[in-house]
Amino acid sequence: MIKPFEFFRCLAQTSTIFILMATPAASAPLLKPAFDIAAVKALIGRPQHLPICKKVEDPVTDMAGFKSAYDPKDPTQSKVDAARAASEKARSAAFDAFAKSLDRLADRALLATPENPEISQCLFSHLAAWARSGAMLQNVEENDDMGQRHAVMMQAWYGAGFANAALKAGGLDAARPEDRQAVRDWFAALSRSIMAEFAPSTFSLKRHNNHDYWAAYAVSVMGVLLQDRQVFEFGRPILSEALLSTDEDGALPSEMWRGERAYMYQQFATLPIVGQVVLYAANGVELTADEKNALYRILSFNAAAVGNPLMVEKYSKVKPVISANNFDFAWIDMSASYLARENPDLAKKLETVASAKGMRPAWHIYLGGSVTEAYNPQASLRK
Repeated sequence: MIKPFEFFRCLAQTSTIFILMATPAASAPLLKPAFDIAAVKALIGRPQHLPICKKVEDPVTDMAGFKSAYDPKDPTQSKVDAARAASEKARSAAFDAFAKSLDRLADRALLATPENPEISQCLFSHLAAWARSGAMLQNVEENDDMGQRHAVMMQAWYGAGFANAALKAGGLDAARPEDRQAVRDWFAALSRSIMAEFAPSTFSLKRHNNHDYWAAYAVSVMGVLLQDRQVFEFGRPILSEALLSTDEDGALPSEMWRGERAYMYQQFATLPIVGQVVLYAANGVELTADEKNALYRILSFNAAAVGNPLMVEKYSKVKPVISANNFDFAWIDMSASYLARENPDLAKKLETVASAKGMRPAWHIYLGGSVTEAYNPQASLRK
């Protein structure tokens, strides 16, 4: 008997293969990353060298047997199970090591002035090694429902970071010819797997939350890398649902039930929402007026709650953990240019949070490394 999620995964894979084989219209504009590489180089670029292209981290191929770090009996999914957490941390170590190695290369490639193609070629050779091994794609179905969701989220979280790193390095054109097709095929396969898990007919399996938002964002970034507009636009309905679900204060209901971790998850959900907004804006996909207003409420809520945790406790019903790590607030630099155009007053308010000691440079493993340098290079000059 075919399980429902297996049917939709096969359906998405089949339909996406057709999409990826289709020839784009000659007049279709190229999809662009949300950051302006030329502007970054002009403002903060400097010579970058690659002493040696180090050995690639061993690929992770087996995606079976994933488990959440949280106690499965906890209805808020906010209480960490120590044994589960330790197991998943150990399993994530290889993903983290590979992502960090790519991010270091990506940030060098982004800043390299004059350009140093060897840095980008090294990055793509590492991606190609994982691609040729079928990394992150095998045995996804050998999980229970929650384990499969976690496995696919590993594809989404790290895949978003890998794709952003590749875009910082100049996109697929910057790869050597012998690496380019392998990397292209791999990201196409990752995007198909994520879209199958989050196909509209499967949404009823779980309420919309940060998982959906990260999946939508990851696929959009991969769509830019692949120059595939239908993949790029897959997550537009998810983004709309995320924004329009917010309440009058700016709280995301799908994250407020997470007990003491409600604010942390509000922040975590904001990252892909903002990422997708600015990525779409760079490519002419605009928000409606209602969606923009909802975005402004979310960002205002996040910033205000730093000094007023009771805003969150109103929803979570318990005292929330209020974190002020630079990676939690990476969305501020990511949204800086967008808000400077669309809502300058809010941009100024958020700058007071981002300019606090220790907040910059903002950096995130799921966003391809330095967020400040890529999205808000002007801030890198303020020291």
